[in-house]
Amino acid sequence: MTKVIKRMDVCEKAVSRWLFTWRMPMWRSFMSIKDAVEGVDFDYECRKILKDELRRHDLTYARLAELLKEAGFDETERSVAHKATRGTFRMSFFLQVLRILGNDRLVLQVPMSRKDIERRTVISNAES
Repeated sequence: MTKVIKRMDVCEKAVSRWLFTWRMPMWRSFMSIKDAVEGVDFDYECRKILKDELRRHDLTYARLAELLKEAGFDETERSVAHKATRGTFRMSFFLQVLRILGNDRLVLQVPMSRKDIERRTVISNAES
């Protein structure tokens, strides 16, 4: 038991050392927080992620509402459609949907801001 605890301590120290020494990419460190989120429509991004998952599993809003109701969640086709259309839904709803779909993990790409796109364009034009 003590050997396991010692190994866990070593792992925790290594992870904390790694987290402490990790740095953001150089170009990102010059960007302000406002620049990092400027021009990003987060509602659109949420809609896109949810709709992509439904498309991937070939589900309609009606079928998703049925599955959620079977699992004990109080959702109708209309409520699911409104949430998906607005893109403003709780993370708990999204996790319920992922669980219903059978996903145990999801890889998300953080949307790029307008400044990210401008920098990428400048860099790619300079390389050309």
